[in-house]
Amino acid sequence: MSLGEALVDAGVRVSGLPSVRHHDVGDRMCELTRFASNDQAGQLINLVERRCQDAGHSDRVEETLTMSIWELTDNCLAHARIGHGFLAAQILPQPTRSLHFAVADGGIGIRASFAGTQHERDDDRSAIEAAVESRVTSVRDKPRGVGLPNLLEWVTAMGGGLTIRSGRAAIEYRHQPNSTMPRATFSHVDAVDGTLVAGWVPC
Repeated sequence: MSLGEALVDAGVRVSGLPSVRHHDVGDRMCELTRFASNDQAGQLINLVERRCQDAGHSDRVEETLTMSIWELTDNCLAHARIGHGFLAAQILPQPTRSLHFAVADGGIGIRASFAGTQHERDDDRSAIEAAVESRVTSVRDKPRGVGLPNLLEWVTAMGGGLTIRSGRAAIEYRHQPNSTMPRATFSHVDAVDGTLVAGWVPC
C-alpha cells in the first residue's frame, strides 16, 4: 500500500518519506482502504466482489465474503462512534489457498459500546462473547444484532476462521469438525483502541 497516502488519510502529518515503486497486486489484494460511509464501503465491497469473480472463486465464497464485509463495515459505522473504518482483503496461497479479510476501527471498542444498555459487560472477553450472540446490540430500538453472529456462522461453516479483538481481549473462532459450534480460543492481548475483526475462508 502507499503508506504515506494512508497516513495522510488517517490525519497524520508526514514528510520526507522515501519514494518506492508501487507493485500492482492486481486481483490478489484490496489494499488497506479507509471508508467513512456506506457508499464508500459499498464501492470497496464491489471491488472485492469483482476480484473474486475475476479469480474464478465459487459463488459461495464470493457471496460469503461480500456479505461479511457488508456486515463488518456497517458495524463499524453504527457502533464505533468514530465515523470511519479500514478494510483490507488478500488471497494467500499458503498453507492452503484462502481469502483473508479484515475490518477495523479506532473507536470506543465493543465493551464501551454496550455501556448503559441491557447487554453491558464488565470485561472485554465477555463483551466479545456477547457480540457474537444473535440480537445483542448497542443500538437501541432497531432490529440489529445479527451481523457478527451471521458472519461467524458463514465463515466457520465454510471451514474458515474469525478473530475478534477489542480492548485487552482477542477470541479466535475456528471450524470444529463434527460440530455445529465453532471452537473458541481466548487470549489476553495488549490494549487496543476500537475493534478488529479478521477472518478467512478457503477458496
